[in-house]
Amino acid sequence: MRAEYETRIDSELELITERGFAAYLLIVQDFMNWARRHDIPVGPGRGSAAGSLVCYALGITDIDPLRYGLLFERFLNPERHDNPDIDCDFCAHGRDRVIEYVTEKYGKDSVCQIGTFATLKAKAVVRDVGRALGYPYAEVDKVAKLIPFDPKITIADAIEKNSEFRDFIEENAWARELTEHAKALEGLTRHIGKHAAGVVIAPAPLTEFVPLTRDKDGHVITQWDMKDVEAAKLIKFDFLGLKNLTIIDKALKLIERNHGVRIDMDAIPMDDAKTFELLAKGHTTGVFQLESGGMTEVVVRIAPSSVDEIIALVALYRPGPMRMIDDYIASKKGEKTVTYELPVLEKYLKETYGLMVYQEQVMQVVREVGGFSLGASDLLRRAIGKKKREQVEQFRTEFLDGAANKGISRDKAEKIWDLIDKFAEYGFNKSHSAAYGVLAYQTAYLKANYPNEYMAAVLTMNSDNTDKLYPKINEVREMGMEILPPDVNRSERDFIVEDGKIRFGLIAVKNVGEGTIQALVHAREEHGEFQGLFHFLEHVDPQHVNKRVMESLIKGGCFDKINPNRAQLLAGLDAALEHASRRAKERASGQGSLFGGMDGAVGLDQAGDALPDTEPWTDSEQLDGEKTAFGFFLTGHPLRQYASIIKQYTNLTCAGLKDEDFGTTMEATMAVIISGRRFIDTVRGRMAILEAEDLTGTFEAVVYSDVLARHDALIRSEEPILLAGTAENQEKGPRMVVKKIVPLAEAQKNWEPNSIFVCREPKWHKARLRCLKRYCLMRDGGNAGRCSMCGCRGPVKRC
Repeated sequence: MRAEYETRIDSELELITERGFAAYLLIVQDFMNWARRHDIPVGPGRGSAAGSLVCYALGITDIDPLRYGLLFERFLNPERHDNPDIDCDFCAHGRDRVIEYVTEKYGKDSVCQIGTFATLKAKAVVRDVGRALGYPYAEVDKVAKLIPFDPKITIADAIEKNSEFRDFIEENAWARELTEHAKALEGLTRHIGKHAAGVVIAPAPLTEFVPLTRDKDGHVITQWDMKDVEAAKLIKFDFLGLKNLTIIDKALKLIERNHGVRIDMDAIPMDDAKTFELLAKGHTTGVFQLESGGMTEVVVRIAPSSVDEIIALVALYRPGPMRMIDDYIASKKGEKTVTYELPVLEKYLKETYGLMVYQEQVMQVVREVGGFSLGASDLLRRAIGKKKREQVEQFRTEFLDGAANKGISRDKAEKIWDLIDKFAEYGFNKSHSAAYGVLAYQTAYLKANYPNEYMAAVLTMNSDNTDKLYPKINEVREMGMEILPPDVNRSERDFIVEDGKIRFGLIAVKNVGEGTIQALVHAREEHGEFQGLFHFLEHVDPQHVNKRVMESLIKGGCFDKINPNRAQLLAGLDAALEHASRRAKERASGQGSLFGGMDGAVGLDQAGDALPDTEPWTDSEQLDGEKTAFGFFLTGHPLRQYASIIKQYTNLTCAGLKDEDFGTTMEATMAVIISGRRFIDTVRGRMAILEAEDLTGTFEAVVYSDVLARHDALIRSEEPILLAGTAENQEKGPRMVVKKIVPLAEAQKNWEPNSIFVCREPKWHKARLRCLKRYCLMRDGGNAGRCSMCGCRGPVKRC
């Protein structure tokens, strides 16, 4: 084994030094080590660099390439003269500090981020041209929305592929004019921006190599894009911020704080039974790479029992390789016999049950059968992936000749070639998959073994996005964990673990910023727990506390342990703020207090003498206040009392719809409350645009005039309801066109249960090539029914 490592590292060093890339690797090693020394978490690796043993030895990556069967030639091909490309993941909160370090070390005149050019894509150019021509926004927006969501689609492609778009243009002269002008501008540069990760370090002032400019924030960037910068013989470095590294870091600090254990993520067992049990049950919320709805289904079906299977999952769940998932699962379960065209191929394909899942496997098979070098194998793989058919045909001839020289029959060689040609186009980079698969396992390990600390960290890192935070809070509760409400005497900036429960973090309270939280915590540490509203306002720096901040804290229940009457606190807030301002002025002038100091103010507050007599809020009013403070209900929800009905009569949630690809539509029934409504008069009558909210998020519901006429009173009420209609995940968010509405409390009287059935084995929709297990709806409740999505007939089972 040692000899294998020595041979590998010697061959890598030979090519690295021959190409003059040693300095490049040492620069990367330097800033990676600096990040570690300054407690900035770094990732285990990313991209093809994980295939280099030299990178592993230098500490650039944490993945042993020989353990995972990774190839150096995938990183640096001896038969190509490309620059090496190392993508570096850092904690999202520390990435900018690393860039600052590099800038200071190598000089501000030699370091800057790379520019990038935004071009006029199909949808954007239609909107820009429509605005320039003065067409009504609503009409132009309608045209833009008819263009299918695809970053690479052109207007010409949209006209060819979408009959609705084509017909609309033919029927409307103004739309024809709009699209003709748009086609003329399509693809042109719209503006210059800053590359998300690319940084260039030059050996001399950058002005000697590339023109520079400033972005909208005043930062210096190159006027050339990434390709032109590399053509100028400069090497770029990619600094990426990865939120999951921050989650791991926060979780580790909470674990050490609560359990007194300092965990080294590089030393955790890689065969932890609790981790694989967690994944097999589909508890993937917060698990890196594995938490989307579709991926979770695949995780449950595969039930990974090793890190290698997680690595395969990361590679398989992509548009191309996804078609291999059924075969992979069937082979793993022994339902399909694994065969190899040649016995020698087993050592390369055994780990993926005879399938070529990885690009590295394609390269190894080409070398083994066709006699290619690994460098030439990589060139072949690239040619197939980029559909360069002339090159592919040339490689095919060389492959068949090489196989013949090894005594392999032409018939057998052609079968193997067909497999290579089929899989090389979709094979995924195993180096990247291995690095991210290991990171996925690490997050799953923490969740399985320290669920409270890990999920508290997940909630903290999603606290700036209500649409993500609320579903995760619900999922935490479903895991059996309790969420304690925010408390000015207990809460910290982040979500923390307190007595085995998760305490809500102040950072998730609206209008409460970093400065306010720091001032609050500082005052609490200096003066002890707050005794009341007056005490709080006297001791927290008034520069960071105003009426808007206090209203959010009160409505969010942050003072409930001091005074649970939120209505009373709000009613006395103006007087309390005025009192605090007066006390601050007295302290500044050295005067005494009218009330004899702090204790007098505390007494007033505790006794309620300084607060007006006010009736407490009703449960509904309290929940409305929480909605204002957090963007969602925290201590309750109007829908929770209907949990059993919701389970029986609905087939989709807002979070589930958001998991789908843009453009995905389905017939759905959802339980909601209406939190906002707009009415619009059109030529066809009055329609309503509703803000509908379920237990997982908020979406737009459109009610046209015929449905509105039947259900107008119900839509205007505060009553929980069932909406049935066509749901779609659009670019701007999930949306439903409503066809039927029923009061949720009366569902059993007015609605037949959905009788949702699913295919026993998930089917693959030809148009999307993705699992539609959840949407195979058989509403007649029998085996003779036909699946409305994939057309299959039973056997079926109840969902």
